[in-house]
Parts: sequence; C-alpha cells; structure tokens
Amino acid sequence: MAACVLRAYRWQKLFLTDRISVRRLFLVQHVGLGLNNLVPVRLFSEVAQFTLLRWRYNVSGPAAIATLSIERILDLVVTTTILLAGLTLIPQRGDVLPYVVGAFIVALLSLVLVRAFIWASRRPLLMRIGILVQVASSFVDLAKARRAIISSLLLTLAYWLGVGFAAWILAHGMDLGISPFQATIAILGSLYVATSLPALPAAVGTFEFGVVYVLKLFNIDAEAAFSFALVIHAILFLPPIIVALIYLPTVGLSIFKPRHAVDNLRQPNSPQESPS
Repeated sequence: MAACVLRAYRWQKLFLTDRISVRRLFLVQHVGLGLNNLVPVRLFSEVAQFTLLRWRYNVSGPAAIATLSIERILDLVVTTTILLAGLTLIPQRGDVLPYVVGAFIVALLSLVLVRAFIWASRRPLLMRIGILVQVASSFVDLAKARRAIISSLLLTLAYWLGVGFAAWILAHGMDLGISPFQATIAILGSLYVATSLPALPAAVGTFEFGVVYVLKLFNIDAEAAFSFALVIHAILFLPPIIVALIYLPTVGLSIFKPRHAVDNLRQPNSPQESPS
C-alpha cells in the first residue's frame, strides 16, 4: 500500500497546472484498477479514471489524457527494463527472451508514437480538431517539464520495486528461497502474462499460471509456487476492488449532477459561490 501511495504521488507530479491531492489520485487509481479487476474489459480502468478526473475533480480533459498516457508509458519503460535486467538471473532465458525484448520494443515504440502524435497534430488537417491539438499541447508541456518526468520515472521504479519487495516478504515467509529482485521479476512477468492472455475478471487463473511459470525458471516447485501465487494475487488485486466498491457509490451519482451542484456540495457555506 505504501508503494501505491508512491504511485499516486508519481501521478501528481505529472499535473503541471491542475492541482489534485495524492489522496484523491490514490482513490481514483484504485477505483479504476478495482473496476478493471471486476470486468473483462481491461481498458475500463483508464475510462473510469478519466471520468472521475474530468467530471468529479474538474481536471481538464487534455491534461487527464496526457497524464494517463505518460503514466502507462513510464510503467512500460520501467517494467520492461527491469525484466531485461532480470534475464541475467535466468539460466533458461532463451524461452522468454523474445517476449521480453518484444515488450521493451513496444515501450520504445510508445514513446515514438507520442512524438508522432505531436507532429501530426500540427498538420493542417488535424489542427481543425481542437481536442487533439489540446492533448498534443499537454504532451509538449510534459516533455518540457524534464524535472517532473525524471522524478516520475524514479517514483515509478520505486513503486515497482516496492511491489516486488512486498512479494519477497511473502516468499521469504513461505521459504521459497528467492531474492527481492527475483520476486520483482516474478510479479512483473506474471502481470505481463495475465494482461497478454484472454482472462477472467481479476486475471483469475492466468495470474497463477504466470507466477508458476516464472518461478519455475528459478527452480521453484510448482506446488509451492501456486500457493504463493494465490496469496500474492489476493494481496495485489483485492485492495483496489474493496476501494472501488466502497468509494465509487459515494461519487458515482455526483458525476452526473450539474457542475455548480457539485461545487455547492463541496462548499455549502461559501459566500462566494454563485449558481452560475
């Protein structure tokens, strides 16, 4: 959970003009992840997070789209880099090398696509579409904010290493005999397996398969690996679901209220508020 707070703080660093608290971003992230775990459509997370940012917390649409996109790109770059480094620990790396290299290439291509999108938005045809120009402008502003990008990148690394350390605590308690870095590789590899294959909600089955497969590369018995997979699956996936089920009903209806009605609910005693 401490790593998840770091993840929310990482996201806050990417908002250059809009001001939103870490607590709210933590809730928005967990609502999106929780809903993603409850439905088979994995992109539901981004849709839910964008909806909450735009219509609950009045964040500008282009900024929400840009920060959500950069978040995903940072996750791709960091996790694939960690996996590439982790290949040095795997004697039988030949079986997984193409997949890891392929994921790393996708991460690099995502950066190229952002640059291509910014270039295309300046073409006369696309300049007529206001929302595309505004989103591209948000990307340009983020590209210029190098300190924010670098700090977000380091926080992304801290987040994923924190998740791996939590997995290692469990693995150590179960006497699996793996290092913290190996535990991180196991979690990242399992998440990539779970998200790349057709799966039930919350990646039931595919996540366990991924954990058992990756830990087998470290010569961990399948039965012990499966027990570890069940527990770490619950640790990683249940908190967002619980947060979503508790928090979403309290904000869901307010999203569809008129903007001034929501503002009045936030500051009922403010003399400066006007119906307009």
